[in-house]
Amino acid sequence: MINRERVCYDPNASFASFVRGWPRIICSYHLHEEYELTCVESSEGSLLAGDYVGAFAPGDVFFLGANLPHLFRNWPGMRYGRAGARTHVIQFRKDFLGADFFKSPELKSINRLLLASTCGFRLEGKLRARISTEMSKLHEAKGPVRVIRLLEILRAMASQPSRLSPLSSLPAASTLGPVDARLERVLNYIYENIGNRVSFEHVVRLSCMTPSAFSRYFRRQTTLSFTEFLNRLRICHACRLLTTSDMPVTEIALSSGYENLSYFNRQFKFLTSLTPLAFRRSVLE
Repeated sequence: MINRERVCYDPNASFASFVRGWPRIICSYHLHEEYELTCVESSEGSLLAGDYVGAFAPGDVFFLGANLPHLFRNWPGMRYGRAGARTHVIQFRKDFLGADFFKSPELKSINRLLLASTCGFRLEGKLRARISTEMSKLHEAKGPVRVIRLLEILRAMASQPSRLSPLSSLPAASTLGPVDARLERVLNYIYENIGNRVSFEHVVRLSCMTPSAFSRYFRRQTTLSFTEFLNRLRICHACRLLTTSDMPVTEIALSSGYENLSYFNRQFKFLTSLTPLAFRRSVLE
């Protein structure tokens, strides 16, 4: 059974715009037919989108294409109060203004943006701040002004492709697959034990599969091997600690699940092209 989210719309609206607040973000790995624009107002953690695994923090804005499997998840132990983990989300279908609306000559650049978004984007620089502000204005708007503001957001993104950093290396159509309770159990276990030893044997037991069947299943779901996914998530966690704390690298390696410092350093450089200390300096400069 595909874990396909059904987006609920206000009966008086053609697309969704809402602000979510949780004590902690824990959503399932899911997909939906709608394009999604997410602005993180107050929260931090990791984003899985297709074969992308990376961090998110307050101020980040992501544009995810239709049918791109994704998951936002706070780091273990983080709590933000009753509604302290806040995100602003806009979701819309490509045909919300008619099947051929975005095929009109005047909207070619926006249509190209929508086609390219199958891999997902992180917004960078001044565009990120601008879109965040425009999303807030849209949320307060009524009637036709809502549609006008959404089109202006799409136009602004389409006019600055250099400020759109691709996420997944594979398009959404290549990452579709059955997503079920087995994957949820495995992902929950990995996230909750990011700083501990993650046992492959235990993960296999959670999936109720043989080791070889689980390895094939996990790659089919995430397009990554289990080890690749675990290393990306752990290095993502280490990057957060390097930029938000003064912990020494040895402690960060242990807190990210690496008992062997040399292996941690190799994985960190492989995934970021920098040593941990060089990464810390590059962020703090």
